[in-house]
Amino acid sequence: MHTSMKWFTTVAIALAMSTTAAAQDPVAGDGTNTNAGYNETPNTYAGVDTTTAAGTEVAVAGTTYPVQVGARPLVTPQGTLTIVASPLNPFRLDGGLSFTHAGTNFSGDLPITLSTPTIVSMNAGVSYAPIDNLEVGAMVLPVQLTNGAGYNNPTLYGVYRFMQGTFEMGGGLALSLPVQSGTKFGVTLALPMYYHMSATTRLETGVLFGMYFSDPMRNSLYLPIGVTTNVTDNIFLGVRTGLQFSDLSNAGDTLALPLYLQGGYTVASSSTGGPLLDLVAQFGFPTFLALGASDPVSKLQTAYWQLTFGANVYLNM
Repeated sequence: MHTSMKWFTTVAIALAMSTTAAAQDPVAGDGTNTNAGYNETPNTYAGVDTTTAAGTEVAVAGTTYPVQVGARPLVTPQGTLTIVASPLNPFRLDGGLSFTHAGTNFSGDLPITLSTPTIVSMNAGVSYAPIDNLEVGAMVLPVQLTNGAGYNNPTLYGVYRFMQGTFEMGGGLALSLPVQSGTKFGVTLALPMYYHMSATTRLETGVLFGMYFSDPMRNSLYLPIGVTTNVTDNIFLGVRTGLQFSDLSNAGDTLALPLYLQGGYTVASSSTGGPLLDLVAQFGFPTFLALGASDPVSKLQTAYWQLTFGANVYLNM
């Protein structure tokens, strides 16, 4: 399955925020929405312009939620139910249908050791935003379809956004349940961050610290960084990388740099004007650069790649 897939996310304490009405004339909307996350400036969410090319403001669950993926905030608006089956959000567990080709890995304790040429797997779940700034979910279909097909460990997760605006930050928690034989309980703590560089482009980064309760216990660290941008209202592109330490007790040997390219298309909802469906494709290398490899030839890991297709569905509850 996926190497950096202990995606996580939250439980933290919120900062109290007060909003003031914007002093500019609205293009759409009257600027009186006081839902948390709505910046009182018409056509904005998370501090960025969400006006579409047609000049219309999108809305989901009573507040603005952009069609453009590059403009979306860290969590979905209150009342939004999401069927998660894509690798779209780097601060959730990746979902979708994946084809993983096993190549030669560097010596070290990687999270996954592939001994067969190709593995077909899938992962899907659901998330819900019960209150402002909080999104909770579960990835309940982690299934390996070939090469020893079976059900893998499901994950419960949540993320609470405690800073909002142009720069967003949240706290995350994910629990990996040891359903699969021979596995142990896992916990990931996360500090996801978004920086909205423009109306339709965001920088994604943060810190993920994983704890796997094996004997001896193994700790991991992932420092992701990525960019997602919209080239049109409906078409988006993204790139994801970072620094990944799969075993902090052997950090030097297990340091790797993943690389993923991503693209997709968003279908807007005719009833809300917000997103209804995201179609996503992603191709990448889970350990593109094995920086801890002692053999220089082994540092470039292009024989170990992954292709994923997926979709997210957004429902206004």
